Parts: sequence; C-alpha cells; structure tokens
Amino acid sequence: RAGRFLAIVHAPGYDRRIIAAAAATQFDPDDVVHIRTALGLQPIGAVDSARAALLKRI
Repeated sequence: RAGRFLAIVHAPGYDRRIIAAAAATQFDPDDVVHIRTALGLQPIGAVDSARAALLKRI
C-alpha cells in the first residue's frame, strides 16, 4: 500500500510534508515510518525525541 502512495512523491507541486500528513491518516504507523523516511523526513518518534531534548536544554 505504501508503494502506491509514494508514486506521487515525484509529481510536481506536491509538498513532502503534505504527503506525510496524508499518509499518517491512511496507513499503519509502521508504513508511515517508511513513507516519511522515503520522503527524506524524520520519523515522528525522532522528531518528538529531538523536541524533548531541546526542551530539556531550555
């Protein structure tokens, strides 16, 4: 399923973040991790971990 969704990644005019957000509503969390990675985005958990580390510094 994720492969079909990634087919639009190279279509002109699509924003990677919008694709990732749409994927999060349509696919299992494991698939979303692979989709975000293929799009060059960090997995959600990695983003949360980075945010938590920054908040600890403040």
